[in-house]
Amino acid sequence: EPVNTSKDDFAFTYNATKKVGFFSSNRDGVDNIYKADPICNFNSYIKVIDEKTGKIIEGATVEILDNDMKGITSNLTNDKGEAVFNLKCMPAYISFASKSGYETSTHYKVEIPENEFGQDVYFHITLNPIMPIITEKEVILQP
Repeated sequence: EPVNTSKDDFAFTYNATKKVGFFSSNRDGVDNIYKADPICNFNSYIKVIDEKTGKIIEGATVEILDNDMKGITSNLTNDKGEAVFNLKCMPAYISFASKSGYETSTHYKVEIPENEFGQDVYFHITLNPIMPIITEKEVILQP
């Protein structure tokens, strides 16, 4: 369980080019053909760091997008500045981070080599703090 059942699962075949498998089973009382998608999950550990100070940023929002820029999931960084995601294997995904008081990060495209599917991925995102331009004593103009 859950890959095999107590019924008669037989005649498995796998197409490596299309990354899909098929098998026969009588789990419903009659012989049928079922599709078997590969089981492939991995964790992505994303650390968010202040670009100026190098300190970790707790409570930043990290978003994961697919190649079509559609949102897959989002998470907040913990007290170690990390956001952890459990993702399905895909050749690439896009990530970015944001937090109040910081500029939104650029989009980071993470490409996973085919021979590394299923292995955890670690990387960091830097956020640039927004510098105040008006203080109680002065207006700070940038050149």
